Amino acid sequence: MSSIHCNKFLLQNVFKTLFISKPAITTFGKRRLTTTTPKKLLDYNRSIKTHALTFKKKESSQREAIKVLQEMKLKHIEPNTQTWLHLVIGMSFQRHRNHFQNQRLEEWFNNLLQSVKDKRQASILDKFKKVIFHLSLHGHPKLLDMFLQMNSVIPLSVEYWHLAMKGCIKSRHIQDAETLFDLLREKTMATKTSYEILIESYLFLKDQASASKIFSVMLQDKMTANYDTYQLFIQYYLHLPYSTDHAETILKLWQACLLTTTRNELSDETIYQYLSYFVENGELEKAEQTYLDVKSRVLNRRCFGALNKLVISFCQRKHLLSALSLYYDLLAQGYKPSKYVIDKITKLCIERHDTEAIKQLMEITQDHCHNNK
Repeated sequence: MSSIHCNKFLLQNVFKTLFISKPAITTFGKRRLTTTTPKKLLDYNRSIKTHALTFKKKESSQREAIKVLQEMKLKHIEPNTQTWLHLVIGMSFQRHRNHFQNQRLEEWFNNLLQSVKDKRQASILDKFKKVIFHLSLHGHPKLLDMFLQMNSVIPLSVEYWHLAMKGCIKSRHIQDAETLFDLLREKTMATKTSYEILIESYLFLKDQASASKIFSVMLQDKMTANYDTYQLFIQYYLHLPYSTDHAETILKLWQACLLTTTRNELSDETIYQYLSYFVENGELEKAEQTYLDVKSRVLNRRCFGALNKLVISFCQRKHLLSALSLYYDLLAQGYKPSKYVIDKITKLCIERHDTEAIKQLMEITQDHCHNNK
């Protein structure tokens, strides 16, 4: 028995040695190792990234990031590509930068360029794409130069040229955007989007002459204008003070849209805008022509509301035949007749002493309502 107890005692000691004592020593060893190991580049990059995430809201975060860079320099730890990428992207989040902050961003960008030398092409491209994407959100006064430097290191696809153009425009350097546009044309890389970016920007700035110039260049380059291109001009004219010349131009642009798209591809909102514009400005024949152009498709309630106003406007101008013709056409398209519209047409018929027209109006309306119950 004593030998059995002795063996149990030995087994317990072995168990404690394997599963209790050893982990305690290992944990102590790890704790000492962690406290004595100096910061590495990865740790500094994490710290830089943490500060960079709040650059948008805190100027103090930028100063803290600079302190980290100074500490790295004192400890002879060289910042790498990831370090500069965090800083550049962090600064790009800041919407309203002052002159010194723009200089800071430019300096960090130049360091990023230096750091990518001898890197793999795929790695460089991935980082440049991120920089262009973020810089395009709020722009930079020297974005044109920065983009061209990146493109000289590794050729960038047209979508990133477009982002750079938009970034130049956002930083109010539209001429820089046009410089990029000219370079795209020289490289035969320009697409319809390239022209539309500038056309839309010039129209937003109320510079119709420059927008028309780009449109002329588009046609000169044998680039076919599409529905989206014409829509840019239409939206511009729709928001100008009304004039007969503007209304005529809008109608011509509308006809051009119809040649470049199918009726079903036109949105109800677009059709409603045209109808409302012509009706509200008294261009009743143009409004009716707009309806005739799209009558083959199903219209929504807002469009029918605009057409109600068109029938009423014909009545107010004493154009009985136009009012009746449009009213009957709408009934054939599944239009639910409005009592107010019927009253307006009836009153005009009474004024004209046209009892036959009243009788026909009542019969056709009743038949329509009965058939659609």
